[in-house]
Amino acid sequence: MNTRQPGPTGEYPHGKIDGSDEGALDVGVAYDPKRHVIILNFGKPVLWIAMPPHEARAFSKFLLEQADQADEHLAKELVKDSANATKN
Repeated sequence: MNTRQPGPTGEYPHGKIDGSDEGALDVGVAYDPKRHVIILNFGKPVLWIAMPPHEARAFSKFLLEQADQADEHLAKELVKDSANATKN
């Protein structure tokens, strides 16, 4: 389990890109089943993010996996709700 809090790490893993670069961020990811949304928590306001292509691919793959898990959760809830509705 990751115990780090979302927000700045103080690191510049690819060097400082420009004067507005505030460094790397740890990102928190959570699923809100009530609203069926995936929440990305950057721990602070963020104007832009940058990453090399291989990291962008890994990040997008991770987000797709989170979306798939969220959809699986929603499908299970819909089946459960449907089963409960037919019992009543």
